[in-house]
Amino acid sequence: MPTLPPAWPTCTGAKRPLSVSWVPSRQLTLFDGVDAIDVELLRIIEIDARASFTQLAQHVGLTAPSVAERLRRLEDKGAILGYAAVIDPAFLGLSVAASIRLRINGADCGKFAAKVKQWPEIVRLDRLTGDDSHLALALVKDVKHLEQLIDQLTFHRATATSVILDTPTRDGSVLRAAEHAVKQTLRRATKAPKAKD
Repeated sequence: MPTLPPAWPTCTGAKRPLSVSWVPSRQLTLFDGVDAIDVELLRIIEIDARASFTQLAQHVGLTAPSVAERLRRLEDKGAILGYAAVIDPAFLGLSVAASIRLRINGADCGKFAAKVKQWPEIVRLDRLTGDDSHLALALVKDVKHLEQLIDQLTFHRATATSVILDTPTRDGSVLRAAEHAVKQTLRRATKAPKAKD
């Protein structure tokens, strides 16, 4: 499997330097219907969704309309779920983040997922396997606010809460995880015992 190009250079100023140049193998397909150019475009916009079509085109050696069409196709396929700004909760006065594990009866999971919308402090809710059925991420202004939220949740369900002290890895790369999974699959496939004739 060929080595993928280096990541888009990080930028602290208004300009996004194009210090990296690469020539993709146009025959390479890493994921279903996604070639090396698509992967490089995904890599760049995952880091910097505000990169212009012109900047992206210069980086991958295509025209801006070609890049726009590729990104539209990736959106249509569901590879790109959206574009969003990352807002610092502390800037808005939400200085405490907590993960709240909940144990909910399987029959009530759907009802709870719908009901969680009444708590705007819960910004993410994941359904889990194991003893706990859900993991909620809550953003609150202080410990008293967190206590009030926990009291509302425990009225309905058992909870276990951990305050998040730090987030050293904030933005893991989905693309990097997918590339790793492909490599692991290929590695297992090459180590599989060969069938005897």
